[in-house]
Amino acid sequence: MIRNLLPGIIWAIIVLILSGMPGNYFPAVSNFLDWLSPDKVVHVGMYAVFVGLTLIGLKKHYREEPLKKHHYYVILGIGIAFGGITEVLQDHVFIGRDGNFFDFYADIFGCLIGLIVYLVYQRKKTVKVRR
Repeated sequence: MIRNLLPGIIWAIIVLILSGMPGNYFPAVSNFLDWLSPDKVVHVGMYAVFVGLTLIGLKKHYREEPLKKHHYYVILGIGIAFGGITEVLQDHVFIGRDGNFFDFYADIFGCLIGLIVYLVYQRKKTVKVRR
């Protein structure tokens, strides 16, 4: 099972490394409408990819069996918890970084986007197989 989840795990490590890099490594953005900054798009993208890769790995593990609803909730919960943990680490552990709620909201939104894209893709794939 770990082999199937390896892309998601590697992506999580990449996200953690990027989250721990000092803030001066990234270009500064204006504080005007901070919640709409390009940084938030990056957060959404990183966590959408994380959830998507993890769900794909889980699907490969179960092969022919469809994933159950609780699988989606667990992966979504893991993604959201991971987003929260990285924000806390940025605020209290990583040097030159600060966590904030808007980033966490973007992480949650990214997790939801990743789940929705995965479900839409699976539904289209299932419809094509039935034809």
